[in-house]
Amino acid sequence: MYDPALTQASQSGWPALPAGAPCPVAPGLQPYSCAAAKAPLLLPAWDYLIVTASDALQAEFFEQQLALRRELGVLGDVGRTLVVADPPKTRAGSGGSTLCCWMRVLESELPLDARGDHDAWRDVLLRRRIFILHAGGDSRRLAAYRAWGKCFLPLPGGTGLFDTLFDRQIPSYLALPAPRPGAGHTVIASGDVLLEFDPREVILGEQGVTGLGCLSPAPQAAAHGVYRAAADGTVERFFQKPTVAEQATSGCL
Repeated sequence: MYDPALTQASQSGWPALPAGAPCPVAPGLQPYSCAAAKAPLLLPAWDYLIVTASDALQAEFFEQQLALRRELGVLGDVGRTLVVADPPKTRAGSGGSTLCCWMRVLESELPLDARGDHDAWRDVLLRRRIFILHAGGDSRRLAAYRAWGKCFLPLPGGTGLFDTLFDRQIPSYLALPAPRPGAGHTVIASGDVLLEFDPREVILGEQGVTGLGCLSPAPQAAAHGVYRAAADGTVERFFQKPTVAEQATSGCL
């Protein structure tokens, strides 16, 4: 079967680095570029890059795409790439899918007789650096890309033929700051949006949950999730698609 994504990738070694001599790179790091960064990014190591899928068929396509990018060397220093599909005939949702991803990691890391040990679960997840990209949507409004998923939707305006939503967003995510030596964390993102930001400006908390947000006009925020933050940046409440009036009465403005 003709696969335009595979054909495109074979003709291009995305991502192309800026013209001129390559910048010095520390051992274990690889230079990348992203739309919001003013200089090439250095990608720290990740233990796992996991992409979720809606079913086994979509997962098979995603596995082909990730394998191709691994072969071309465009995923930086990623230890393992996995695709985790929702359980058969079940839609797990983002939360359920995240749990499925963690279980796949634990199955990979722990012997069978230790998989019921909750302390062992904690030890693994605290020392592994895991990136989860949720990409298991149905793409109902773009039915032609149902099998591809919105994550691998081809985008215009790129520098090469190998240019999808995944390829535009993944350099910024993989360049997020690493935790302290010996520690791990899990970063979760949505595969159907393109966020432009400089990952070097992101500050991830040592403990708890850190949410990445931006300032936006109230009418625009009404179509998205909204944080109400305290003066020190601590999230006090989270609202899902609040109207402008609800934002005002809730202290979000």
